[in-house]
This record gives sequence, structure tokens and C-alpha cells, in this order.
Amino acid sequence: MRRAAARRIRARGFTLVEMMVTVAIAAALVGLGAPSLRSLLARHAVANEAGAMLDAVRLARSEAMKRGGPVILCKTNPLAASACSTDARVGWQTWLVYASRWCARSPRCRRACS
Repeated sequence: MRRAAARRIRARGFTLVEMMVTVAIAAALVGLGAPSLRSLLARHAVANEAGAMLDAVRLARSEAMKRGGPVILCKTNPLAASACSTDARVGWQTWLVYASRWCARSPRCRRACS
């Protein structure tokens, strides 16, 4: 009778050694895949920024055609997103497109816009 009870209570699952081997293999696979993932993320970030710039250029072109005059496209400073950034060392967040009546009358701005 005891033998039959012992057979029914048999434990199921993984042993500690099997789990350690599985974790070691998973860690090795992740270690091999991490460098390629890093380069993939870098390529994706560059493509994303290029797409954002292209969208801003298209919007600026559309606004210039709609208004019949020059528009200004500039990068913004993360600290002041409503103003153009002139510091190349500061990171930027978005592109700013605006039309200015002053720019249409100013020779300095016309040179910059042409």
C-alpha cells in the first residue's frame, strides 16, 4: 500500500541544476544578442530623427506655398520649446516652423530664408 501511495505523490517540476543550466543558456543568448540590439536601436533613432526633420521640411514648404512668402524652420531648445536654438552643443527636441511678416520685409532675414 505504501508503494502505491509513494508513486502517486511523485514530485513534478525542474531540479535546481536544470534551472541553473537554463538560466546560463538564456544569459549567454542575451549576451550575444545585446550588441546587435544596440546598433538596431541606434539606427532606429537616426531614422526617426531624419523622418521628423523631413516632416518639418514638408510642413515648412507647405506653409510657404500657402502663405506665398518665406517661413522659418529652426530647431528648438529643450528648455524653451517656443524659441529657436542657436547653440549647437545643446540637444534639441523638435522643429519649429513659423511665418513672420517681419521676415518678408527684412533684408537680413530674406538672405537667410533664400
